[in-house]
Amino acid sequence: MTTCVQTSKITIVMPAYNASKTAVIRFTETLAAEVRTHGIPVFSIEPGTVKTAMTKRLSTSEEGRRWLPWCEKLFRNQQDDSVEPATALVVFLSSGAGDELSGRVLSIRDRPADLARSIDHIKRENLYTLQLPRPQPVLVRAVKDLLRPAKRRIEHAFASGTRKS
Repeated sequence: MTTCVQTSKITIVMPAYNASKTAVIRFTETLAAEVRTHGIPVFSIEPGTVKTAMTKRLSTSEEGRRWLPWCEKLFRNQQDDSVEPATALVVFLSSGAGDELSGRVLSIRDRPADLARSIDHIKRENLYTLQLPRPQPVLVRAVKDLLRPAKRRIEHAFASGTRKS
């Protein structure tokens, strides 16, 4: 379901749509973590833009052309996605061959054979997740070292009462 907020002449749709997709990805990650001990793999699949009755209606309606102007062009240029890659990905995941990738969002752009060959790399690099990257401890120490003189000056100014207003 897409939420639409009408404000004067501006229609806001994509932020709500994107937030809902992000929620599905996070739900997938947390559900996978909760059911992992039961041996149940959980995945999100990004199916691409497939021509369905809904997307066709969106691409031809006035509202759809205003909200998603790229959709009509995509269909007109026959650049939409077929269902075959999504089907191949679901068959691969259903076989159990990708169970180690549970909790991740996978795309039809990723061929199952490539995913199977890359499982160790994907896990090691924590790919296909919606995790916030954290700075490495060495980088954090380097930044703290750079900021330490400024911190001392600020602390000294407050302690001596010589700060400027």
